[in-house]
Amino acid sequence: MGIVRHIFCSLLALALLLGVQATAQAQFDTIRVSVVLPLYADWHPDSLSVKQLRLRDVALEALAGVELALDSLNAPPAHFEIAIVEAGEDTSGARTFTRETFADAHWIIGPLRRSPFAEVHHMAPDVAHLALTDLGKSTLHLGRRVFMPYTPADVQMQALAEFIRYQHPGENKLMLASDSPRARRTEKAFRQRFNPPVSADATPDSAAALDSAAALDSAATPDSALSAKAAHGDSLESPLVALDILREVPCTSKSLGGIWDSTVLFRRNIIVAPGGKACRSLAGQLQTESHVRDSIPIVLYAHQDWTGFNFLNWDWREEVAMTTPAQGFHAENDSLFDQFQSRYAERTGSAPTNFSILAYDATLDVASRLVQLGNEWMTADQASPVYPVKTVHHRFNWHTPDRAQGWINYAVRLVRQENYRLIELDLVVPEVK
Repeated sequence: MGIVRHIFCSLLALALLLGVQATAQAQFDTIRVSVVLPLYADWHPDSLSVKQLRLRDVALEALAGVELALDSLNAPPAHFEIAIVEAGEDTSGARTFTRETFADAHWIIGPLRRSPFAEVHHMAPDVAHLALTDLGKSTLHLGRRVFMPYTPADVQMQALAEFIRYQHPGENKLMLASDSPRARRTEKAFRQRFNPPVSADATPDSAAALDSAAALDSAATPDSALSAKAAHGDSLESPLVALDILREVPCTSKSLGGIWDSTVLFRRNIIVAPGGKACRSLAGQLQTESHVRDSIPIVLYAHQDWTGFNFLNWDWREEVAMTTPAQGFHAENDSLFDQFQSRYAERTGSAPTNFSILAYDATLDVASRLVQLGNEWMTADQASPVYPVKTVHHRFNWHTPDRAQGWINYAVRLVRQENYRLIELDLVVPEVK
């Protein structure tokens, strides 16, 4: 009797195990992906406008990245079926997709523009929906299953403020406050994170703090004053925090204001420029004027847009150790990126672009989560990594403002020019000794 019971229990356990495996296999066995891009396949190239031609080029680049990513994951326990959907209008000006187009889709990627993206999402609101272009934070209001892979500039500035606070305690820190309305959002984000609100009973004397900061030995580098212990962005209690002062220098498009009157001779001055393209003229002035002030060494932290100012020469960037946030980064001779580049060239006959690289990385990240967890992980309070995914250029740290909105990437990377090469800095906020 005992043997029969043992056999029965063993068979029951085996049946339950196979049932669980079958359920998991059915859930993840085939993932149907609709890639919605403006390819204008039915149009003659001569009939396309300049804007349409550009959208088509970007679409082809993004499609190649998406297909490469899914190919790399297209193995048991997952299989991807890709349906390419035309996002552009047909020759009569009508949309080529309907609600039925996405009836069987588990995941939608694209379109590239905000209006068609919203239109597609309203047709399939319960399906994971990945954007491939920067459609803005307002797109998150479409719903919980929207994914925006671009890190907002204000999030980058908040991370930069934390980094500077703890890497440069007691040093002279100056922020270029431009008069451009387009720079106010990022300047505000940096200012608020650098000077967080304090309790009502905490009223340090600013003058005393400034005197104490000036008394610090500037010969001690931040590396000697800081340990490498990780705090992962948590607030740290330290007497040096009270000594940290950020002085703002009002600037205009034609003048740096009194910045040089606020600097310290023969000591390192930390200059922060949170404004982006709106501060293009300020960047040129800073480069020109700093050349004739050799006795005022500066370290520059700036908006990521400054990396695109080609008039800022490499010698000057090296001199000021120019550091900016970056949406993505890979080191020279990175083997993983080199492999991706070779695969992309084999498929397309050309080098990958920023759009194709982002499409590859974002698709790889979201696809790996869908394979492991299905759609359930998108209802969590915060998306956490499932397992290490080897993206080639971007990192992803998905956050959501609240449970009614979609997900946005909060990963921040800092890049500095050093020895005429770009290097990535460790963004871990160190602990002050």
